[in-house]
Amino acid sequence: MNKFFTPSANNNLIIWAISLLCFPFSKLLATVKISPNFITILSFILMIISCFFLVKSNLLLFSLSFIFSMFLDFCDGQVARILKKSNNTKFRFDHFSDVVKISIIYLTFGMLFNDLNSWIFFFISHLLFFFNTYLHSSTVNAEKFQSKLAGKNKKKFIFFKYFELNIFVAVYKITIPIITTFNSHSLFLILLILVDIKIAYIVFLYFNFIFILRILKNSNKLLNIKK
Repeated sequence: MNKFFTPSANNNLIIWAISLLCFPFSKLLATVKISPNFITILSFILMIISCFFLVKSNLLLFSLSFIFSMFLDFCDGQVARILKKSNNTKFRFDHFSDVVKISIIYLTFGMLFNDLNSWIFFFISHLLFFFNTYLHSSTVNAEKFQSKLAGKNKKKFIFFKYFELNIFVAVYKITIPIITTFNSHSLFLILLILVDIKIAYIVFLYFNFIFILRILKNSNKLLNIKK
């Protein structure tokens, strides 16, 4: 597994594949010394532009700017690792940018459909997203703290090891993390609106399902972690 890929690529085939696709461009950006934070800001600006085109019903320009924004979202972390400029502070600029970008996406779809039921739906969906993000962060921090107290380092697992198993078990093991986690790869499902704009409701209902699933799982983990 490439050490410059995001850690989530270790157990997610799609994230690994996208990371592999972005890596040559990331190396180019690192070669010309483009700042990772600049890439994050550019990705953020492109997401705002894509949302503007979506509200204006220009689906072609929306999809192009959206894809490029997501592409850069994978590149910023890779460039940071290549240049050894990974953030060592508690404030994660790229993560903050992602949260704001996703919030803007929810706002954009509310504006796009612009009726009471849609606003209520996207508002509740947004709340689930925020609650899931908060619980996930709390769980990760709690598990790191517990591991530190116990003097244990969490072993890295790579999904390639699944291919040592039965093919059907391997497919199952690889598919589950893809369909039950919300990550950068999940947002690409929004492009299904190119088929029919109302598919957005199905996509966000699926996101809500993931959020509820992860909220329950992380809540259970936190309840079982002693202070």
